[in-house]
Amino acid sequence: MLYIITYDINTTVKDYSSLYECIKKLGDSYQHPLESVWFLSSSYNATFICNMLKQEMTDKDHVFVGELKADSDVQGWLPKSFWDWFKSEKQ
Repeated sequence: MLYIITYDINTTVKDYSSLYECIKKLGDSYQHPLESVWFLSSSYNATFICNMLKQEMTDKDHVFVGELKADSDVQGWLPKSFWDWFKSEKQ
């Protein structure tokens, strides 16, 4: 399954490495095309992913995890390498 993960870090934390590593470990492949947006191919469901990410965040932070379906209507201005990955993962 393909997910979009987006978040707001509302604390003064500057080191996101533990959050990034958590995201990477939850998926088979991933893309990080925007500062607080990741795309993740994973066999886990959105609830599990969200619960794992919340362990790396504070109560002041926010996170959204949503599944993208093969027929999801999407558009944007991102590098070609992202779109190539996206098309191969959402099949």
